[in-house]
Amino acid sequence: MPSVADRTVYPSSTSEWVKPAARPVEIDDLIAGVDRYNPANVSFLEDYLYDQVKSGSYDCLANLATLKLYQFNPNLLNTDVLVHILLKTLIATPGPDFGLSVALIGDRAFSVPASEEEDEMEGHLPALLEFLTKAHSLLRTCQFSQFWKLLNGDEEAATILRQNQLAEHPLFAKLIRTDVVSKAVASTNQRISSSLLGKWLDLSGDELNKFITSELKWTIEGDVVTIGQNEDNDVKGKTVRENVELNQLTKVIAAGQR
Repeated sequence: MPSVADRTVYPSSTSEWVKPAARPVEIDDLIAGVDRYNPANVSFLEDYLYDQVKSGSYDCLANLATLKLYQFNPNLLNTDVLVHILLKTLIATPGPDFGLSVALIGDRAFSVPASEEEDEMEGHLPALLEFLTKAHSLLRTCQFSQFWKLLNGDEEAATILRQNQLAEHPLFAKLIRTDVVSKAVASTNQRISSSLLGKWLDLSGDELNKFITSELKWTIEGDVVTIGQNEDNDVKGKTVRENVELNQLTKVIAAGQR
């Protein structure tokens, strides 16, 4: 298994983002043509989203197609699916996925009072969107300790997420640790204290040590975690040599004297 230092935030390439290997042929055909705008197909895309939640896979374009159908057909809105999509985009931080999804959701979802919604979960949607936007901002700015504090806190939105979507998303915390936190750490450090890393991963003790050595393939000596060198954390100065002919230099000097 490759170390986190050798990996990138999922998906690992533009081609994987456009067409993930795990995408079924029928979904690929659906979102590639005009059928992506057919409201009768929303159930297929929603089922595919739940498959992603269970397996830990991710298909941004398929999820954006789902949100597009909600945008054109507000009566089809499934709040549970919408929130799950945003949770998946958090794992793609610092990519643009969260912003793209929020743009399709629109402003109305952020402002409709709960009293106007018949569905209880939909009535909580503005608070959930505000909460997830805050969570995304903390991840994007690498405030990882604050992210876990927010996620594990006593805000109503946090409680709702833990009792509902996060309970159905068994790999969420692990993927945040491997694909967001650990990648950011690996791209900026060759060594880091295990206590600080533990705060950023929201792990401690044997659980932290096992995660570092087994999942990340990093080494621990005392309180120091060694990540190793990679193209991001091993910055080397480069000497750039430019050959300027004398006639070129005289032209520059002459131009400056005009």
